[in-house]
Amino acid sequence: MKMGHTPVDNYFCNRVGNAFEFEQTKETFGIVSLPISIMREFDIGSAVSNAEPTESYFEIKNLLQISILPSANFPIMEYSVGDYLYKNLAQCQRTKLTVTAVHTNEEVALYQTLITDPVNKALIKFQGQAQKLDFVEFAKLWSTFCNERSKVYYKTARHLESYFNVMEDRKKYGDSVMLNI
Repeated sequence: MKMGHTPVDNYFCNRVGNAFEFEQTKETFGIVSLPISIMREFDIGSAVSNAEPTESYFEIKNLLQISILPSANFPIMEYSVGDYLYKNLAQCQRTKLTVTAVHTNEEVALYQTLITDPVNKALIKFQGQAQKLDFVEFAKLWSTFCNERSKVYYKTARHLESYFNVMEDRKKYGDSVMLNI
């Protein structure tokens, strides 16, 4: 079949659809502790008093718990599946609570409240005449709502800016669809 252009490689397979020709790489991925400067900039609580970065290794017990997540009885271990993952992530990041993107129902509701409520919106300073949000101030304000009893976790300015952009794109899409119905 002639397409008029050369097929484009994608992330999953080559031009003829063979996904088995990928080579093993030596890259490693993992979770690192947040630098102290970032924790201070966004008022993120540290898990330890000195917050000095150190190498952390999983204990065998933790590796075993992770490997049997689907079948483990977490109430016995005093963790639910979600709580364990968040606590483990926070431990690796060396923060009191984990730093994640906006994703829980509580976070979505808080975001809407902070963006729409005039009192909260006034706390988020704006930059210049374009009335753009100051995401650093937004992240600092967000940190005041984070605690261990809720499912509101720390955010960096980039997390909040990214979610803001997603919501703006959805709003524009929704508006254009409604105008063309």
